[in-house]
Amino acid sequence: MLVAYLLARLPELCSHLDEPAWLLARQLLLRVRLDDHESAVRAWSDFLDLLRRHLPEDHEVRLRIAAELGHRGPALSLDDLATLREALAGMADLAVDEEVFRAREKLLETPVLDAGQVRDPDVPELLWLPRGDGTKVAPAFQFDAAGALLPTVRAVNEILGAGLDPWGAAGWWLGANALLDGVPARTPTDARLVEAAEALLEDC
Repeated sequence: MLVAYLLARLPELCSHLDEPAWLLARQLLLRVRLDDHESAVRAWSDFLDLLRRHLPEDHEVRLRIAAELGHRGPALSLDDLATLREALAGMADLAVDEEVFRAREKLLETPVLDAGQVRDPDVPELLWLPRGDGTKVAPAFQFDAAGALLPTVRAVNEILGAGLDPWGAAGWWLGANALLDGVPARTPTDARLVEAAEALLEDC
């Protein structure tokens, strides 16, 4: 069975992935573990495609995946899914609070722009959120009507270290803030945002 075969070799297979690919693999495996059956099947399919792209062409696992799937697609029965979820729940590298995982999913539901829609995508203070398909998106509240990064947002993102901890920064922007008596992302031009962000650092 392909699922059991891959699970037995998962640590070895993941050693073939560079850091960005491993981060994507973690997200996909977390979706397999936590999402509904249909979404889990899609995530499993994407994970298999990720392995095929990164394994050497003559690697036996890559050949096994191709041989077993053929044109049938990555079938994943309820029993297979249960086996996967039980195994993934015991992997230390995939230890995650389900509430945190769901919070990240919710963040990606906010209005966003992809890299091609952002006027200056290389600005270092931009907040980018990685998606499960390997792309990244920028929450739309960061920009003015002309598509430029708002000065207040630039300053706050620098304080929050958005480049190093994008999820933490996004959580701050989209969470309730007592100092502002509201959600920071709803008033991205508020001058008090910088003070509120600095207060967070003082509390750490």
